[in-house]
Amino acid sequence: QSAMGWLEDSGLRSDLSGGYYKTRGWTKPGLITYMESHDEEWLMYKNLQYGRSSGSYNVKDLNTALDRIKLVAAFFLTIPGPKMIWQFGELGYDQHLPSGNEPGRTDPKPIRWNYYQQPERLRLYKVFAALLKLRNENEVFRSEATQLNWRVGQGQYDRRINLSHPSMNVTIVGNFHVTPLNVNPNFQSTGIWYDYFSGDSISVSDMQAALALQPGQFHIYTSKRLPPPEPGIVTGVAEPPASVAAAFEVQQNYPNPFNPSTQINFSVPRAERVVVRIFDVLGREVVTLFDGMKTAGAHSLLWNGKNANGKTVSSGVYVLRIAAGTEVAVKKMVVAR
Repeated sequence: QSAMGWLEDSGLRSDLSGGYYKTRGWTKPGLITYMESHDEEWLMYKNLQYGRSSGSYNVKDLNTALDRIKLVAAFFLTIPGPKMIWQFGELGYDQHLPSGNEPGRTDPKPIRWNYYQQPERLRLYKVFAALLKLRNENEVFRSEATQLNWRVGQGQYDRRINLSHPSMNVTIVGNFHVTPLNVNPNFQSTGIWYDYFSGDSISVSDMQAALALQPGQFHIYTSKRLPPPEPGIVTGVAEPPASVAAAFEVQQNYPNPFNPSTQINFSVPRAERVVVRIFDVLGREVVTLFDGMKTAGAHSLLWNGKNANGKTVSSGVYVLRIAAGTEVAVKKMVVAR
């Protein structure tokens, strides 16, 4: 249900909380969880056959269906406790499983080595590999001392997982709907957080400021910088240029107009000081989002629509000004309350 985008069913089948051993009152991680197994229709088959749609976004589309597997994997593999992955699930196994009355239900299933030759399926494989590497190398995903706070219940499309541990804190956000949503990340602290898949950072001044996510989009934020996986394997995460950016460039913020937050993307051709400020139409400074060094390449910041004092700004036009060395770029932004 979570992968397909149908979370309103009354059977509680989209509630992920039962997959955590402490939810059941256990003190030891003896609960082996899985997204799919040998005796039920596999996730990709369901996505392609029964996936939900809205406008141009359709879970039945192959690439979108594969992206939905990335989404659920990000919420599955990061929950502490042992996991099981069914054969080729990391490549989007979409074979039909015969029902109990059909012949062949218990027969050996086709081996799909050819999946590795399909670029989109290979990207899914690399996402699984990146998530498992993240899990294996960081105690927060394995320790019995990890504290977990989450929103993953029945009918909740705007989902998050907050993992807290002395070694590192992690916040995971995802949009399980087929339309854009604002998701409250419930960050554990203010300050700098790092996007695992993009390697970029955001400055958080309001831990409850909602993040605007597209359908199926997710982010894994960590409180310390980690080596990012191969770029371009997650849709919606900008792939850095093959070398360095050819020139200083600032993209239009997205969404625009926005409420309550918007994302600002820019690139610099060399390591240099970058200053990102927001002004009102009278030229008065509203807030400084960033003032420091940035490496060559693409970067992203989030503005939560609040001023330097943490107060929500009113509706209207605002000016984004980014200075990189001696170069300056200006964009208009619209807050729509």
